[in-house]
Amino acid sequence: MSTIQALNDLAARVLGPGPAGGIRFHLRSGNVHEDGDWFSLEDGDPGQVVIAGNTGISLAAGLRWYLAYRMNISFDPVFLPSTHGALHGAATVADGPLPPVGERVLRQTPFTYRYALNYCTYSYSMAFWTWREYEPFLDWLALNGVNLVLDIVGQEEVVRRLLMRHGYTDEEARRYLPGPAYLAWFHMVNLCSTGGPLPASWFVDRLELARRIHARMAAFGMEPVMPGFSGAVPADLPQHDPRARVLNLGDWFGITRPAMLEVGAEGTAADAYFSQMAHAYYDIQDDLFGGIARHYSVDPYHEGKPPAGVNIAQVYQAVQRAMLAHRPGATWVMQQWEGNVTDEKLASLVEPQRALVLDLHSEVQTEEGPTERAGVPWIWCELGNFGGRRGITGPLDVVARVPELPGRHPHLCGIGLTAEALEGSPAVFDLLFETAWHNAAVDVRGWLRAWCTRRYGAANEHAIAAWGSLLRGVLHAPRTPRDQEPVESVACAVPSIDPPAKVSPVGHCDADYDPADVEHAVDEMRRAEDALGNTEAFRCDLIDIQCQMLTDRARSLQREMEHAYGAGDLNAYRDAAARFLELIDQQDALLAGEERSRLARWTERARTVLPDIDGETERLFVLNALSQVTTWDMGGSATLMDYSNRQWNGLLSGYYRARWSVHIANRTAELEGRGPHPDPDWFAWGQAWVRRQASL
Repeated sequence: MSTIQALNDLAARVLGPGPAGGIRFHLRSGNVHEDGDWFSLEDGDPGQVVIAGNTGISLAAGLRWYLAYRMNISFDPVFLPSTHGALHGAATVADGPLPPVGERVLRQTPFTYRYALNYCTYSYSMAFWTWREYEPFLDWLALNGVNLVLDIVGQEEVVRRLLMRHGYTDEEARRYLPGPAYLAWFHMVNLCSTGGPLPASWFVDRLELARRIHARMAAFGMEPVMPGFSGAVPADLPQHDPRARVLNLGDWFGITRPAMLEVGAEGTAADAYFSQMAHAYYDIQDDLFGGIARHYSVDPYHEGKPPAGVNIAQVYQAVQRAMLAHRPGATWVMQQWEGNVTDEKLASLVEPQRALVLDLHSEVQTEEGPTERAGVPWIWCELGNFGGRRGITGPLDVVARVPELPGRHPHLCGIGLTAEALEGSPAVFDLLFETAWHNAAVDVRGWLRAWCTRRYGAANEHAIAAWGSLLRGVLHAPRTPRDQEPVESVACAVPSIDPPAKVSPVGHCDADYDPADVEHAVDEMRRAEDALGNTEAFRCDLIDIQCQMLTDRARSLQREMEHAYGAGDLNAYRDAAARFLELIDQQDALLAGEERSRLARWTERARTVLPDIDGETERLFVLNALSQVTTWDMGGSATLMDYSNRQWNGLLSGYYRARWSVHIANRTAELEGRGPHPDPDWFAWGQAWVRRQASL
């Protein structure tokens, strides 16, 4: 498919075929504007709009600019999945000509790369996606000007075939691979086998899906970033291939990690074996996907130190030598996370200019020092959401200043969205990618006013005031590296007499904003409801803001319970506990009417991700889905329990409320003088709950 045809089809999917017929795309060969990618908008023949640009992605970004600033249309399949992004506007323009551009618009970007996705996103949000979800998502990426995308769909087939070349049976190879909800951490060398084994049909289906995704990406002009060879292998590889020498990595949060090949100096037997295996890996990858990759993601020893005696410089040299031997000119994409990219590692590279570093959490704390000192290109990334936890979050004021960054960082070459899950704030996502096309800091309040107008289909001062209130607080709050936002609800926490400080192992429950600002935002949104309540975007945003309010209220009610219990006041404890459980019921009912906030949607996707799924596989995939958002580990480690806590209909009522009810009953019995009533082992309790639900 040609680029122009792909863009015509994109316009038709967003606007409808009638209005889309008035859009004319002109792809200008070469980079006319030497400072970066560009697009222009101008009026053509009567009723026509001409969008020109130097790449397919630039043209798509130009279309998004026209939709936003000339048609007042917002396209959002990420936060509004039931409509696949069609919010408003298309129905009205179908009856008349397209709005004129007026004065010619020219926009260009200094950012070579506009990057998207985190490994975690593929598991926390996309584990059970099919083409139905991927197509509008790719449209959304294109419209936002994204030209570089992490792509791990179907890559487990590469590993399966690699292992079978080295003496493994198909069954043995599949036992090494994890289930769909855990593939992200397999590719980051954090775990293996968890939630598996994958059925044979999975590999066929994902391979077909990957090729379909690649075709669409190529038509738009996006480039994939595929997993490269890190040296991760099963611990029993020497039993299948005696030439192999492996290092035991121990565990990751109590979960068994893969092993790593030993790496020696260039010319040693260990180096030769690593190179041979890497060559086989890349050959298989090319055979499966057509040799399209030019960017490879590899992070040896991600979230973990190498064993004693490992020469990390030799590891990095071996990884890059193998990569460049297979594909000269390839770019090694690294994740800067928890100081993973160091001066030593960058200095060891064979070709430092062929590296690209993703600074994953730049909006909170940039770690660009090693890359700037080494002259290695890097990308400023916004993370924002961890584990799919619900909450309005993201410092809009920080994001708005992204256009100022190139002047301060000589080696900065891009911006990116690296959210662990697609559960953040739609305003933050929209603004982040738009900043690539601004040459100065964005006026946040002015931008937010325009954003509200196009998102809801009409200007409404109450809705604008609501988001202004959020901007004062939750969207403008101080952030520190320890605060893996958003603020968590104690309703989702492991029950405790003391106020839980966090729900997930690395989260926090204490608000770093004034809850009154959220209450005011709810009040203002409700005043706008008569005018805007028929708009899905408005209804979804109102629910999100109300959930933020209930998160704040839950914290206060739990403290009332604590004080009553500490005082030995049975009646006060019963009253506070009843109101606490009622709040959970209220939130559960609130979320029932929103598609993306229902547990049933998550499990139904798990049940239907394969076209002819058998009963055993269906149960396994549902176990994957439920375990990830509760106990996390499907084995014996409780370390990551509730990391991916979700304020979802069905999960609030069925899991969190049930857990608190047991705890409250035990505390009530103690206050009644019926002796100690210890709470159960909550990890075991959660595993039993998951097994029961998966059997339904």
